[in-house]
Amino acid sequence: MNRTFAYFTITVLLSLGFIAVPYQLESQNAGDNIFDNSYLHQINITASTSFESLEFGGDYFMASIEIDGIVLDSVAIKPKGFLSILVSDQKPLRVDLNKFIEDIEYDGIKKFNLNNNLDDVQLQRENIAYLLDRRAGYPGSRTSYAEVNYNNEFVGIYGIVQQVDKTFLSQYFADDEGDLYKGSLVPEQFEVDVKEGTIDNYLEYKALATAENIDEYVHFRNYLKYMAVQILIGDWDSYPYDRHNYYIYHEPKSSLLNFIPWDHNFAFYGSSSESIYPARDVDIVRDESNIEYYHQTLCELLDYLLDETYVNDQIDHNYDILNTNSFDVDIEDPASLKEFIQERKENFRTMLLEEGVVCESFAYPFQIGDIVINEFVASNDEQGGVQEPDGGSPDWIELYNNTNDDIELDEKFYLSDDKDFLKKWYFPEASIIPANGYLIVWSDRDVHQQGIHSNFKISKKGGDLFMVYEDLTIIDHVNYSEQQLNQGYARVPNGNGDFVIQNHTFNSNNNVPLVVIDGTYISELNLFPNPNDGLFWIDTPRRVEQLFIYNSIGQIQYHIESPAFPIDVSKLSSGLYFVKVEIDSQQTKMHKFRKK
Repeated sequence: MNRTFAYFTITVLLSLGFIAVPYQLESQNAGDNIFDNSYLHQINITASTSFESLEFGGDYFMASIEIDGIVLDSVAIKPKGFLSILVSDQKPLRVDLNKFIEDIEYDGIKKFNLNNNLDDVQLQRENIAYLLDRRAGYPGSRTSYAEVNYNNEFVGIYGIVQQVDKTFLSQYFADDEGDLYKGSLVPEQFEVDVKEGTIDNYLEYKALATAENIDEYVHFRNYLKYMAVQILIGDWDSYPYDRHNYYIYHEPKSSLLNFIPWDHNFAFYGSSSESIYPARDVDIVRDESNIEYYHQTLCELLDYLLDETYVNDQIDHNYDILNTNSFDVDIEDPASLKEFIQERKENFRTMLLEEGVVCESFAYPFQIGDIVINEFVASNDEQGGVQEPDGGSPDWIELYNNTNDDIELDEKFYLSDDKDFLKKWYFPEASIIPANGYLIVWSDRDVHQQGIHSNFKISKKGGDLFMVYEDLTIIDHVNYSEQQLNQGYARVPNGNGDFVIQNHTFNSNNNVPLVVIDGTYISELNLFPNPNDGLFWIDTPRRVEQLFIYNSIGQIQYHIESPAFPIDVSKLSSGLYFVKVEIDSQQTKMHKFRKK
């Protein structure tokens, strides 16, 4: 897979001293490497401040940090947390790579946390909780694991946790210039600390929002998911229980507040059977205008979020990684965590039944292949790009309906460019793809403009595009390499073929047109199907006078005068061929024709 480049500064020890040189680390999305949870990372910190002296409320100090063999000098580190530092000898740490020297980053990341997994002998609660946040479809920090040495002494296995900062906001929201708030330690007053911007939007929400109008101030769909998931995972130190450990972000283009989870070290903790309702905001959740939506959200989450096979596989995966540690750290078998999660799932089903709620069957309602990512353009200019209604030539994604019936795409359908966050953007209003027809999504972050606009842009350097359903069925997935200016990446044949780079065919059939050799373009000339099993047609309103088929080294295979369609090429071997036709005495050639 080709990936975009993230830049940071590496300090290299040479015989003459330390020399800072630029270094490149390949990554499709910021953090793809540091939050790669397929192995145990290695982090070494060197500082004049001793580890034993770190305490609650301590300030940043300067240090160097080595991450998987890459050394960054003059970074800022400080102790973090509340209970997690007050009662543990394994100090949790926050790392800020560019506090002292600007523009230093690692893998596109400027800040991250080293969490100590307080009171978690399995070291998994936080990792699995954040994974389920993202699986549910609202932004949650990415995580991985590391062995950490401090001044050449092993100090523990830590969770590497993504910080909620500008980089985080730019990954998950259409606009990262909004107001960011963090919940304070005074839950009863529902106070927040301002991390970015001003307090104004929060104060308006706090003063004016009610159970009936909360959707005017808050991204209500994700708010209900956030509340439900925190209850499901039993994180008693989170917002729904005591208004602890959360962020709120006011996204400017939608002008809505978004709740973001934080600090999951007390997830999956305590009793496996509690109320299905939150302790905080219970008047909102249980209001008659919202309760049915909340119950539906719980039903859907119980259907796919805590899927036993998926969750157990992730827990076993983490257990295997943690047991590769070099210091004989004893990791407790996670059987009790698996049991807790599944018991909680069944208890919630029972409690819903006691409330009179019967969860209906929930699954992707179509066949794979009915809806496809048919074409997209990731590199445009004003001369050759397609103009969107509000001006400019943004990225665009074309979806195609392969069925004979209209299909409605609602909020349960998602598009994403991030394998670690498959529910990055959903269709906020129901949109129809007509039978055997097309739907265009402008991929430009301009979610406030007319038309259908996603909250992400497509990387022209290469990467992935996903279309998924609420239950995380992958409807379609395209892995692509670097794209060309004003060229489409399109399925040929239209709707079911392999992807090729060609002149874009915005909102129309992708089948490759034949092109006149002398430069005259005949747009109504198409060969299909391509590839084929032995028969093909040429779609043109004009009479074909002669047709020639050549193999890949230029040897003529067929010459047919006044051909009748379809053309039978079943005797040809599988491979690549070229076609020339004569129409009105003009020679034409097709770029590519493949026989299966």
